[in-house]
Amino acid sequence: MKQLKSMKMLPLTVLTILLTMATVSNAAIQLQPVHVFETQPTTHIANQYSSLTTITMSWEYTGTEDVDGYYYKINSASSYTAAINDTNYNKTTNTTSNPANMADGSYYLHVAAYQEPTGVPPPPIVIGPLTTYGPLIIDTTKPEILDIVGPDNNTTFTSSIALDIGANEKISYVNISEGVPGDGPWKEFTPPADNISCAYELKQGENLYTLQIQVKDLAGNISDGNPYPLTFTSADNITMAQYTSVPTLSQWGIIFFITILISIGILFMRRDVFGREFM
Repeated sequence: MKQLKSMKMLPLTVLTILLTMATVSNAAIQLQPVHVFETQPTTHIANQYSSLTTITMSWEYTGTEDVDGYYYKINSASSYTAAINDTNYNKTTNTTSNPANMADGSYYLHVAAYQEPTGVPPPPIVIGPLTTYGPLIIDTTKPEILDIVGPDNNTTFTSSIALDIGANEKISYVNISEGVPGDGPWKEFTPPADNISCAYELKQGENLYTLQIQVKDLAGNISDGNPYPLTFTSADNITMAQYTSVPTLSQWGIIFFITILISIGILFMRRDVFGREFM
């Protein structure tokens, strides 16, 4: 009340000058955009996948003006308009963390600096240009191997093989082991793809194998182990096996039929020989 009374006591010319100064001061403020960091403590980088479910972002003001703080919001919208009712930080705080356990999806950080001009009456808050950063992609779902294509009939005659591996999303690493899933080295593939061809060298010589194959997606999620049976043998062993293998039922029938024919032939030959001797 005392302030109002003092203002009423001011001459009209002085009051007009004060209001004009406040208006000019407010209109002259030109704040600069905010720069978002891509290093620690920032956890997510635009257009890169991450399995972290808490988004931590940091930024700095790029201008020379004295700002009072920042308005920010993290949501799934790629466009946004900063508002005074958004979360705000004072100028000494330029890092934010969203709640943990955020769902898989794409998110954006919207942040703008603001200034609270002084004047009588207090001018509106000035909000600088909005900086939108993203998408910040959260992916916690492990990939799935859809198919594995290798040598014909799952049989190889050399220790060097090639496997075509298809997945339900782009994969960046493949792990092939001859025992426990994940025992082999991770091999990187650039650029990532949902179908890749991977060379592998069998380590245990001629043998029956059950290869364990895993893939890793762009967020680092690892698939379950997929078994792939394979026989490694030489061509000589295959040829020998063809001669030493046990006949099938149909083959036994042919052998039996030929044996009967041979027996009948022998019988008729003996009969013919005996007939000639008694003539």
